[in-house]
Amino acid sequence: MTKMIIICGPTTTGKTELGLRLAKKFNGEIVSADSRQVYKGMDIGTGKDISNFKFQISKIKFNNKNIGYYENKRLKIWGLDIVNPDYQFNVGEYKKIAEKIIADILKRGKLPIVVGGTGLYIKSLIEPLEFVSIPPNEKVREEVRNLGIKELKNKLQKIDNERYLKMNNSDRNNPRRLIRAIEIANYLHNRHSGEDPPAGGDDSRINNGFWTSPSTPSSGQRGQNDVKVLLIGLTAPKEVLYKRVKDRIKKRLGQGIIKEIKSLLKRGYEWELPSMSGLGYKEFHPFFKKKAELSEVLRKWQQDEIKYLKRQLVWFKKMPNIHWFDITKPEFYTEMENLL
Repeated sequence: MTKMIIICGPTTTGKTELGLRLAKKFNGEIVSADSRQVYKGMDIGTGKDISNFKFQISKIKFNNKNIGYYENKRLKIWGLDIVNPDYQFNVGEYKKIAEKIIADILKRGKLPIVVGGTGLYIKSLIEPLEFVSIPPNEKVREEVRNLGIKELKNKLQKIDNERYLKMNNSDRNNPRRLIRAIEIANYLHNRHSGEDPPAGGDDSRINNGFWTSPSTPSSGQRGQNDVKVLLIGLTAPKEVLYKRVKDRIKKRLGQGIIKEIKSLLKRGYEWELPSMSGLGYKEFHPFFKKKAELSEVLRKWQQDEIKYLKRQLVWFKKMPNIHWFDITKPEFYTEMENLL
């Protein structure tokens, strides 16, 4: 029986710091589960904190290119800097890459430690997610790229009105999610009409607390290894989390987030890209357009971070089998280590 740790929870709880500490103690390697840290050149705003790490190329491929990892004194962090900011990365692609990475870590006899706050990414590794492996369709995306919200809604309703009705109000007014819904609806329509859609499918599963995947390395004695998953959730009182958010924003401002955004814009990455809609980037749009002062940007950034933090708490509280630890308790690390 092989094992894997997942460290999840809201932003600012020190998940990566804990992951690195455990990796050092238990001979592990980190696998990021952060939907923003996959983008190259977006380091400060996404909080990669990799200044002391050196980038190395691996043999694992994505879109026919070798991906890499960051290494410092034999500690490795995977899942960062996979695509350029103008690439529309999705959870299905994350799942495939992460499973390859996890399989490689296990094959080398090490402990995979998945770390992150993107709930859907984490969920994709331990549960079969409907439609998660449906690939992007550039033709469909190009057809709807310039449509407005109303036009996107109408198009989705024509293809799959039931899917549209199941969407919440937030998703119905999010162009990126509407486009993805149209993409999925189009895929399913082609499949049901007898056309041959691109290969996909999801045969990962969780049974009795054990996650199994065909990508886990096989052994001579078993056709497939089971991977036992231990879910660790980090949390803290809300006033502590809010202060940490405020402090982190100040830190990222000092690290040069404005300079980083200038560099991204200079390289031709536009505000309309999904990558630029992330926290710590989108709030600066009016600032660069000279429509807002820096103080307004920082206030909005803090508000958005806190809203996101609250959504994370709701998401992870709904996930079963998470062992929660309050990071403000002096005994938290000892108790968690005993559990491990």
